[in-house]
Amino acid sequence: MSSQDDFPAISGERILITGGAGFIGSTIASALVGENEVRVIDDLSSGSLSRMCRPTRH
Repeated sequence: MSSQDDFPAISGERILITGGAGFIGSTIASALVGENEVRVIDDLSSGSLSRMCRPTRH
């Protein structure tokens, strides 16, 4: 099994995540939001607003 140490760090990027209200998309958004400008698009057909990160301003 891979760990996060196996992947390069992503920092200072603009990132668009489709399906960001789903389980996988929201997990990815949460991991990236601290060091990046993250935007999420989701039609909420199967996702939930409760899974999305809270908006922040840096």
